[in-house]
Amino acid sequence: MEGREASTSSSEGGGLDMDALGHALDEAESVERAERSSPAEPLCASRTAVRRAVRRDARASSRVEARLRSRAAKAEQRAEARAARAANSAPPPDERYRYWGITLERRARTAARHAAREAMRASWADPHARGVRVAIDLGMEALMCASELASLAVQLRAAYGEVLNRAIERREHAPLRLALTGIADAPRTLAALDNVERWGMQLCREDFGRAVPALCASTGRGEAECPPIVVLSPDAADVLLEVRLDEVYVVGGLCDAKRIANVTASRAAERGVRAARLPIDETFGASDMLNILTVNQVIVALMVMANCSDWRVALCEAIPPRKLRVAGVDRHG
Repeated sequence: MEGREASTSSSEGGGLDMDALGHALDEAESVERAERSSPAEPLCASRTAVRRAVRRDARASSRVEARLRSRAAKAEQRAEARAARAANSAPPPDERYRYWGITLERRARTAARHAAREAMRASWADPHARGVRVAIDLGMEALMCASELASLAVQLRAAYGEVLNRAIERREHAPLRLALTGIADAPRTLAALDNVERWGMQLCREDFGRAVPALCASTGRGEAECPPIVVLSPDAADVLLEVRLDEVYVVGGLCDAKRIANVTASRAAERGVRAARLPIDETFGASDMLNILTVNQVIVALMVMANCSDWRVALCEAIPPRKLRVAGVDRHG
């Protein structure tokens, strides 16, 4: 008994302390868990990792700089606005105001286009309408080949566009009141014109000898109310000295590269109406190059002459500058 007690006391006194050993194990486990949850950075990182870290830091710094610059710019704009208000002046124009101006301009142009089309569609029997009445005779389709018909379609589109655009841009100028006559004899020409029924002009199946009196008759009395008809022809002996509201002018819808002589003059003689030519020789002198004009050029000359009463100005606007230069004509002379 005494020996057993001695051994026990010796183990308690000189052996391991079990409580201290348990505490040490607990601390070691907590340290290991902490290391697993937040592992330390490796001592030697790869070059790729270093580059990525550098790029990441650069992006972060650039974002910060961009935010700072944006804040500084906004602060400067606010300061300018405060200074403008303090000086009783308007704030700097905003981008919205510019777009509003563009929208208003577009709406004004659209309204002007509608007004011009309505003026072009005005009745030929209206005594108060301002536009000169001009008929384009399409009854000569049989004299043209396919290429000439294609050129005529281009000229008709250009003529309508010229009248419409000039009425929009120069609103003090009255647009011409146009009509296409003899369309029953021009099926191929009409087929080449897209949406011609929507154009601001009259469409007449009859020849101009019958169509013009019908358009100008307000009460159905026809021939008695028909104004004088003047057929424009380069082969006519008479000269058209002025453009009048009380007359109707007929432009031949003919594109003849082979230059068929006396066609429009003969059609005027058959219907018993006057034929006249534009005063090109009297204005610029005799020139074969300037005597032959396209349909759209004649239309422009009539519209400008109706609004300015100056044949030189009208012909210089109608004839291409290249032809004038070759003919030795100074547009500003």
